[in-house]
Amino acid sequence: MTRNKSLVLATAAFASALTLACDDTDTDDAEVRIWMDIAADVPVANPTPDDGDLNGILIAFDTISVHHTERGWFERSTSAGLMDLMNPRILPVMLSSWRLPLGSYDEIRFHVYRAGVIVGDMYLPLEIPSGDTSGLKIHTSFCLAGRGDLESLELAWDAVENLHYDEQRGYWLSPSITVWSAPTCTDDMTTPESGR
Repeated sequence: MTRNKSLVLATAAFASALTLACDDTDTDDAEVRIWMDIAADVPVANPTPDDGDLNGILIAFDTISVHHTERGWFERSTSAGLMDLMNPRILPVMLSSWRLPLGSYDEIRFHVYRAGVIVGDMYLPLEIPSGDTSGLKIHTSFCLAGRGDLESLELAWDAVENLHYDEQRGYWLSPSITVWSAPTCTDDMTTPESGR
């Protein structure tokens, strides 16, 4: 009887401790949303051959990686799907929302699994150097300081201005992605300053 009572008390204590742990909101991470937008208005003149107008630049990522300066790489899949970098009506697109450890980050990588252009009514392949191998690399700096706060990292891709074409290579795109807005930390690492 005494043994059973002890077992019940131990189980109750464990359940109580587990409940307190689950209710603890003082975490060492922050939720980060990564957005992609276009960097400029779509121009009228586009670099296309004579068989039609450029009607779309389609990109899809499958994973996003960020590099923490002390804890290394963190990777997450994205479900944003195929996005048209020439269609401002669907942009900006939220590529990912995930929780990351607090601290400083110095690089982002986007792994491309599909890319193409729409010329006239045809879908044609689009080459993005290193996009489907090591990923598009963005050397930047952002910092997460707030405990449990929602942060936003806003990126822009000037895709149209960096689209090229020649008869031998076809269409290829220079990965010119800029950081519009990113969270930063104050000297005491307590108050974040961010965009969206």
